[in-house]
Amino acid sequence: KRSKPEEEKAAVISLLKGPVPDVVGLCEIGTAEDLAEIQQRLRDAGVELPHSHYSGGSDPVRHLGLLSRFPIVQTERPNDTEYKIRGKTFSMNRGILDVTVEAGGRRYRFVGAHLKSKREMENADQEEIRQAEARLLRQHVDGIFTRNPQERLVVYGDFNDTRASDSLKIITGTYGQADYLTPLPAEDRSGTSWTHFWDLHDVYARIDFITVSRALKTEADFQSARILDDKGWDRASDHRPVLAIFRAKDSSR
Repeated sequence: KRSKPEEEKAAVISLLKGPVPDVVGLCEIGTAEDLAEIQQRLRDAGVELPHSHYSGGSDPVRHLGLLSRFPIVQTERPNDTEYKIRGKTFSMNRGILDVTVEAGGRRYRFVGAHLKSKREMENADQEEIRQAEARLLRQHVDGIFTRNPQERLVVYGDFNDTRASDSLKIITGTYGQADYLTPLPAEDRSGTSWTHFWDLHDVYARIDFITVSRALKTEADFQSARILDDKGWDRASDHRPVLAIFRAKDSSR
């Protein structure tokens, strides 16, 4: 896969540096060196995120990455990344990223994913694949809650499906239950909530989400969550980033 042109790289950094983030979760990262380049470019732009983690699945090109201002104290890999559809075994393409950071004496666990796109495949149904990957993601989340029901958990990523889809319902779980993951609402400055424009089909949709566990819900600033629509976002990506802010109950941040 070719590297982004310089203009697009600069647009990514311009978009990310605006809110001066503490943690950045990234999808469609090429190599570990590409992640390090983003880290260095952000540093040059005044955003210091010295801690990083790089992860992936069976896709040799597209990976997941996370950059953090806070120390990474733990990483995990999912126990199971394979599934079957009509007797044929598949492997989760982009895998699952699982990172715990410690900030202000508290631990925040970030689980990132990039599920199958809506583009059709010759050997399987894209929707079936996406739902199978969603089940593996939820299985990983359930394992986390089994070990610690009070985990302060953020599950995020490009889920390639909308809020009402079966894939999202699999990931979030049953509303009202203790293990439900609440999707944070977010809008841009004009009040719209789409994160992706699929030019081939002229479709605007919200397919990128940040969800939180019940233990973290009280720290999520629902009013401040937003979709970044700074000028030039479309040169950076065909997705618009989602920003979430967490404020510890006994802290000003």
